[in-house]
Amino acid sequence: RPNTGISFFEEDREFLTTKYERVTPEEAQEGWRSQYDMTLHHCIHGADCKGGAACNVGMRRHRTDVLCGSVGAIWGTLQRVL
Repeated sequence: RPNTGISFFEEDREFLTTKYERVTPEEAQEGWRSQYDMTLHHCIHGADCKGGAACNVGMRRHRTDVLCGSVGAIWGTLQRVL
């Protein structure tokens, strides 16, 4: 699975071989591509995510708005107004 991050625990080889089945790159391509494409705009949890649009876990692209320049000088006033 792409973009799921690091594991918080170690798994030994025997556990992995009983849990997963080796596939060829061609066999894995369709599922991997689907997951990869979905995570461009949505979290890794899919359509049923409890966090809704606010969840960005595993997303490949995040929007960040940066206010800079002369806005910094009047930031306190903007906070009080908004």
